[in-house]
Amino acid sequence: MSKVQCPTSRRISSYDGLAVVLKILICLLILAFLTLSLRLGVSYGADLMQEKSSMLPACPDRPNCVSSLADQASRRVEPFPLKGAVSESLECLAEIIRSMPRTEIISTTGTMLKAEFKTRLGFVDDVLFMADEDGGVIHVRSASRVGSWDLGVNRKRVERIRQRYEASKN
Repeated sequence: MSKVQCPTSRRISSYDGLAVVLKILICLLILAFLTLSLRLGVSYGADLMQEKSSMLPACPDRPNCVSSLADQASRRVEPFPLKGAVSESLECLAEIIRSMPRTEIISTTGTMLKAEFKTRLGFVDDVLFMADEDGGVIHVRSASRVGSWDLGVNRKRVERIRQRYEASKN
């Protein structure tokens, strides 16, 4: 009768155990961060898409939002100038947005344009344009639905739209 031989097992060192513990901790931290981000984001992402007043919703107390009506300089962007009639200006903005990747126009009214921008990872940012005919401007707000930091993505997006808008012949 032949003996059954067991493969020699590699001895687990204390460094291997520490590496496993660190990997588990990192996974738990990532999970906690994502859970917190989603909970924070849900509280204001839906509010943006609801038309509650004639003004833009205020930015939340997180650095992932910019607005032409923000009080803090770090969150403020300049409003867009009206170019002709309100409807023409908003249609020009809608055309620019439609030409950008991963975008969707959610709704338009006589004075408002709502759009969603999706990141390559599937996160959604909400952008809202609201015309102020008396002031001769279009106010803008761009905010990430989830998380706290956007690495300046919303500001860069608004400025990219502004460049194209100002370069357009309207």
